[in-house]
Amino acid sequence: SVAVTNSLISDVPMLTILAEDAAGATIRIDIPEESGAGTYDLQSLSNGTQFIGLYQDGGLGASLTSNPGTLEITEFNSDTGRISGTFSFTATDPLNNDPTVVEITGGEFSLTYEPTVDNSQPPLMADVDGETYIPEDLQVATSTFIGVEVITIATTLENRSLNITFPASLEVGSYAMSTNLVTGNEIVGSYIPDSGNTEIFTSDPGTFEITAIDLENGIMEGTFSFSAVDQSGTDPTVFEITNGVFTIDIP
Repeated sequence: SVAVTNSLISDVPMLTILAEDAAGATIRIDIPEESGAGTYDLQSLSNGTQFIGLYQDGGLGASLTSNPGTLEITEFNSDTGRISGTFSFTATDPLNNDPTVVEITGGEFSLTYEPTVDNSQPPLMADVDGETYIPEDLQVATSTFIGVEVITIATTLENRSLNITFPASLEVGSYAMSTNLVTGNEIVGSYIPDSGNTEIFTSDPGTFEITAIDLENGIMEGTFSFSAVDQSGTDPTVFEITNGVFTIDIP
């Protein structure tokens, strides 16, 4: 069996993944819910608010903890409650009373859980030249471009806008972005730094990744980053759009 529970420990939202086999042996991993995707060191001791891995053989043996250990979270969406990753650790007795050493290798998981209500993420966010961009308004729409159905994520923040257009047929995977739509099969990011000007800066180059598609609930998740360039050459400024993430309802 595998269970995911969340709790608030010292004002820190925590997730606990607990897996148990038929013999009663358990593997447990504690994860701060606000951590996000990335690679983390597992600790050997914790006050309940740190990354840690634990192993118990189901008998009278001690609870062995990660020393050392590594956890890589490849997907973590605290809005939809989806988390995936890999892990490995050497499990030993942190009190040194039990000499048992257990090697936990090749660990991986892909789970859903009930997210903490106050810990949800905005549907899209990114950094523009190192400054956080969280839109005030976000619209997702479908249209047809030369017979190809495309999806456009359109966002605005004050007098700025950031949009991404991509084919509706895309599957989970990583894709290169283009400077403009030609056939409808391109993925184009655009950034307008001032709605009072006519220059549109588009992706050149850029990377767009769909990390998950949940057709049952109509949700798509992904990441993006691109350099935004004025293709007319009028304005030589290059805007760097980095750390982009999104979770949208599929139209």
